[in-house]
Amino acid sequence: MNIKKIIIKSVPPLKKVIDERETYYISSNNYYQLLEQKKIAYEQLVNDNRLLENSIRTLTCQNENLTKQNSTLSEEKTYLLKEKSNFEEKYELLLQDKNNLLNNVESLSAINEELSQENIKLKQQEKKMLEISSSEFWDSHYKDGFTSGTGSYDHLAEFKASIINEFVESHRIESVIEFGCGDGNQLSLMNYPVYVGVDVSETIIKKNKDKFADYDNRAFFHRGEKNNYMNKKYDLALSLDVIFHLVEDTVYIEYMKDLFKASSKYVIIYSSNHEEFTRWPEFRNRKFMKYVQENESDWKLVDFVANKYPFELGNEDMTSPSDFYIFEKM
Repeated sequence: MNIKKIIIKSVPPLKKVIDERETYYISSNNYYQLLEQKKIAYEQLVNDNRLLENSIRTLTCQNENLTKQNSTLSEEKTYLLKEKSNFEEKYELLLQDKNNLLNNVESLSAINEELSQENIKLKQQEKKMLEISSSEFWDSHYKDGFTSGTGSYDHLAEFKASIINEFVESHRIESVIEFGCGDGNQLSLMNYPVYVGVDVSETIIKKNKDKFADYDNRAFFHRGEKNNYMNKKYDLALSLDVIFHLVEDTVYIEYMKDLFKASSKYVIIYSSNHEEFTRWPEFRNRKFMKYVQENESDWKLVDFVANKYPFELGNEDMTSPSDFYIFEKM
């Protein structure tokens, strides 16, 4: 083996060698320190990166949550917009209702004013009724040439005659007394074996006596002549369109007592049956059934016949408020 010889021509100075060595070691130390610093910095960056990744994941989750919340808020917004629209519609309806109510209040106020005026008129009429004498009214009425009214003429009178004539025939009625016979026009349509007519008007009693002078089975008496007609019993006692003309309570009570007292078998009442003051001072509806139930226990209602021409407001001349009530003595 051949060994190559190295010939050192000169030896560097010792100080220079030492300085170079120190410089080398210092540089090496600096390098390692720098590496250590970079390592630390790298590790710091790695940690920071981890933190950033965690932050990103957190932010991503937060973003997803916010997206969901935003979707929910959008739905809520849509719902609120619909509710707002519904509320606005309801508000409009409420405004319309308010306007309608205001109009109704005005209408009701007007109606209330009319009712107040009507009430004043009715009170005035009631006062007149309390002051009026039914007997004086009807006597004056007949003296002035007026009739018993539309109820005793034409189709209204014919309807009454058809019901009563059939009853008289089917029940073999022999004697009839009528309280409030009027001008006799209704009587001219009736088929009575024996008839007694009673009225509060002396004028009309005289006229009827002359009108039916040729009839032996017809007799007429003034209301005050009780000794001439209440001294016996009749098969049938009639009250046709009379009760609502009895505006005085005392006259009404006396009339009802005599009506039922005069008959031994039947009583027929043709009248309205409710309480009401009307705009006519001589016309006052009475609930006469109340009197019958409370005072005439020996009598029972056996039949009711409704009017063929029931009352129509504004058409009083062609209709009637009366119905037939037929009573039998028990």
